[in-house]
Amino acid sequence: MTYRVSTGALHDTIARAVLESQQTVLKLQRGLADGKAIRQPSDDPVGTNTAMQYRERLRANAQYQKNMGVVLSHLNAVDSTMFLIQEKVIEARSLQVQGADDAKGQDGRDALARQIDQVLQELVDLGNAQFADVHLFSGTRTLESAYTMTIGEDDLVQSVTVNPNGIDGDVVRQVGRDLSLSIHVSGSDVFGEEQELFQTLLDLRDALLAGDQQGIVDTAQGLEDAQDRVVGTHTLVGSLLTRAESMKIRLEADEVENEASRTQVEDLDVARALLEFNQNQVALDAALNAGSRILQASLLNYI
Repeated sequence: MTYRVSTGALHDTIARAVLESQQTVLKLQRGLADGKAIRQPSDDPVGTNTAMQYRERLRANAQYQKNMGVVLSHLNAVDSTMFLIQEKVIEARSLQVQGADDAKGQDGRDALARQIDQVLQELVDLGNAQFADVHLFSGTRTLESAYTMTIGEDDLVQSVTVNPNGIDGDVVRQVGRDLSLSIHVSGSDVFGEEQELFQTLLDLRDALLAGDQQGIVDTAQGLEDAQDRVVGTHTLVGSLLTRAESMKIRLEADEVENEASRTQVEDLDVARALLEFNQNQVALDAALNAGSRILQASLLNYI
């Protein structure tokens, strides 16, 4: 059986084919213009969902990297302060050795006592050190000084007291989806649970002023213990810095990986798109050419 195809039906079929081809070419043109493979969810529902997941990971990663920047800045500030504290403890030990020398007269011991008092005051100041308006050794009481010292009329330190609100609260920063990093170094870790370093320096100074030779000698062990504690805490800070720097590198690598994955899903493969564009453009031109010839045909062409 022979079926007759009307001119109108033929026209509609050709027009529909040309329109679809034009839409494909237009979509490829837009993609080549802005580099996007997905412009709206309907273009690729699965790809859109995947791209949104990668974008969420990138946003979270950016916040984690920001937090890590705070962690590294804080720990670097603590590290620098710990170097200064170590230098002061070494200086105090040197002064103690000089004071224990029997050849020193009282005038010499008085001068050493003044130097020890100065070291004590500098150490208290370091214990109250701040970075970005945050106290480094005050625990969660970051806006409060860890230590308070009382100066007498003779310009010597009378006492050193710790913040009654406490200085041992832990301070953490979230640097991963399920990972937090402590940046807390307590003043107790540095100067002792009972501020032993400060008390040892007070005892040494008073022994020097009193000419108490045995008292001067007795402070040697306290200063040695204090130095060991300071070095141990500084080592801990160094390990925290190393870990934080490694995590920073990992976060940067994750950012590169997630961005590459997002790009693969969401951005256009230009080389492939150019090939498809050329192929579809050729097909469109051929369809337009063939369609125009068919539609111009009449019954006379077949007589």
